[in-house]
Amino acid sequence: MANIFIYIGFCIMLLGALYGIYVAIKGIRMRKTDGVEKLNMFNFQFGSVNPEMKRLITIWGIIMVVGFIVTGIGLAIGLK
Repeated sequence: MANIFIYIGFCIMLLGALYGIYVAIKGIRMRKTDGVEKLNMFNFQFGSVNPEMKRLITIWGIIMVVGFIVTGIGLAIGLK
């Protein structure tokens, strides 16, 4: 039973990581800059965040937290 929780938690976190890459790429594409500034990976955009990006980041955070919780439950069961 513990293995099931651990593996499901890792799968959820893997899906969260892939979703996080999607969100990051979408955030880079949403920047309002020309092509040269877009290629600079150290060109961070500080300030207000688009509401759509806030929603995507919130969903990503929830997915990762759920993955950590499920993995922690599996580890707690396995250590008993």
